Amino acid sequence: MAAQVEAGTVTQAPDGEKRSTLSLAQLVAALSGLQARPTFEELQSLLRRAEVSEAEFGPYVKFRPGTYVRTRVIRNEHAELLVLCWKPGHYTSIHDHNGSYSVISVLRGRMHETLYDYDPERGLCEGESHAWGPGHVTVADIPDIHRIGNHAESGEGMITLHCYSPPFDVIRTYQLGSTETGTLRPEDPREI
Repeated sequence: MAAQVEAGTVTQAPDGEKRSTLSLAQLVAALSGLQARPTFEELQSLLRRAEVSEAEFGPYVKFRPGTYVRTRVIRNEHAELLVLCWKPGHYTSIHDHNGSYSVISVLRGRMHETLYDYDPERGLCEGESHAWGPGHVTVADIPDIHRIGNHAESGEGMITLHCYSPPFDVIRTYQLGSTETGTLRPEDPREI
C-alpha cells in the first residue's frame, strides 16, 4: 500500500485484539498517501479501523426524496471514498463494480444487501440477503454482484461510507433471470 497511517485511538475489538482506530481525517490521509492500488485486504483493514463520528461525517450528509445521494470525500487514481445517504425505500440497481473492490461501512441505520449469482445459462439468480447495522463493514470483491439499500419500512435515513479501488465511473447492471447485462454511470457525487 505504501502509505504511512498515523495511529489513532487504541480500542479492543470484539475478538479481544487491540487495534488502533482511524478518524475520518486519518482515513482520508491514508488514502491520499497511496502510491499504488491497495490490495483488497489493505482496503478492508483501513475501513474496519475507521470509527467515523457524526461530527466528522455530518458535513457530507444530504438527503433528497427521489434517490440516494453520493457525496465525495476524496478521489485519486487509487481509491475513492464517498458518503451515501439513503431515505427509506432507496436502493441501488443490481450491479457489480466493473473491476473495482468495494468496502462499505454502515454509519447509521440498517443496510439491506442482497447478493446474486450469475449463471451463463439461467441468468442472474438471487442469493443470500443480509441486514447490517451501524459499525458493520461489508465487502464486494471482483466480480461480486449485489444490491443495497434502506428498507422502505425502516422509518429512518441510512448513512454509509463507501471506498472503491480503483475508482469507477461505470458499473455493470443485471436483471433477475436474464443473461443480459447493461451499464450505468452513477450520478456524479456532490462536492461539499
